[in-house]
Amino acid sequence: MNGFHSFRYFNQSGQHRHYSFSVLSLLSFLFILLFINPAFSQWQKISSIDAGISGRVTCNGNALIYHGYNNGAILFESDNNGSSWNDYSESIPDNFSDVYSFNDSLYAVWLDGIFISSDNGKSWHMKATVTFDGGGALLGLTSDGSSLYAWSNRKAIYKSADHGENWDEIIVNDDREILMVDFAAVGDRYAAVFAGVGVLISDDAGLTWEENNNPIAITGVDADNGNLLGLTYSGVYRMNSGSDEWVISSSGLPDNGLYKIAKQIIRKNNVLYLLYYDLFAGTSHLCKSADQGYNWTAMDLTGLPAKNSASLSGYPYLITANSTHLFYYNYTTNDSLNTGVYALSIPATDIAENNPAYLPAKVSLEQNYPNPFNPSTTISFYLASAEYVSLNVYNLKGQKITELINQSMMPGHYTLAFTSTNFPSVISSGIYIYRLQAGNIVLTKKMSLIK
Repeated sequence: MNGFHSFRYFNQSGQHRHYSFSVLSLLSFLFILLFINPAFSQWQKISSIDAGISGRVTCNGNALIYHGYNNGAILFESDNNGSSWNDYSESIPDNFSDVYSFNDSLYAVWLDGIFISSDNGKSWHMKATVTFDGGGALLGLTSDGSSLYAWSNRKAIYKSADHGENWDEIIVNDDREILMVDFAAVGDRYAAVFAGVGVLISDDAGLTWEENNNPIAITGVDADNGNLLGLTYSGVYRMNSGSDEWVISSSGLPDNGLYKIAKQIIRKNNVLYLLYYDLFAGTSHLCKSADQGYNWTAMDLTGLPAKNSASLSGYPYLITANSTHLFYYNYTTNDSLNTGVYALSIPATDIAENNPAYLPAKVSLEQNYPNPFNPSTTISFYLASAEYVSLNVYNLKGQKITELINQSMMPGHYTLAFTSTNFPSVISSGIYIYRLQAGNIVLTKKMSLIK
């Protein structure tokens, strides 16, 4: 043994690189690599791999999955927020229509097959096959939190209540020749969206269906906290649990969402993120909501290309999130420079949890945990009633380091993460004060950062 070893890895552009190191150098490299976890205060490109216009991203825990088709099916995985990538393209049977995280595993669909991976895409095996009457193929996957659904591009939906072991077929009983493009489920309420038709709703687990596109045609649908969110050519609408009415939910969007084509909504903790396409400007935009989609705030897009050709596709899955980062896939036609995956550290202002079912008796501010901390800690507080809330962090000189919250909030329990690395120029080891004001009530606590 000569004490030197070689290894191969994929860089951010997906190219092979070969290097030789001494054992000591290799151990040092692995030690550094182990602790790589980049934090991006603005959008940064983390991969130039071209997954084509059908490219998609999803997260399984903290693992980022990136798949699509470009001269063949591709699938890459990163467990360090894009610092390095594993190429699992050869492990997939063909170009997956969708890859979905459920119960700590990845599920995928292609034609009549449902596949599963328990190792973040490194290996796959067939979980089930389905039979279609009159042709068709599986197009997507979703969940209501307990059951898993696979839906086709015709009128067939398949439901599994045992993590994919068995599947029950549900048929949308409509006589028209229509093509499904999206599906969501909330308990026994199902919503199936069809091209050129809009949404059909079932309130009896798929036994009967009724078209419901008043006052606007629904072009996509998501389930969130027991409610349905409708994507339209003019912003976002919502159908609350127990109601059969679509109500506009586009406050904060330019022109209240008019001609803003809502394309995708995801939830991370208590924050909703919306991708929309401005019809007249021809540009893609992101915004977020901390109150279940009633009000939206534009996100800073610094570092992102203005135009994303993939956002024009019928059912894009271009945004996803893990515990620390948002990810965005951009595909620009004939522009390899801007095509790829981008990452943004989840801001400290993105509140992590709200439990409206529990109504506390009074406003309270909890001690952060962990404390001392490095680099992140969690701040938790309770609201007994709807209040205008501010939450700020100060140093011991009384200088404000950052504003975490400044908005109206509903009663409930809230937590959010504070990450010191988001403020490298103004924060160092020491004691800091976090101050909550809810209406006329002011509460403060101390926290210690040890670097």
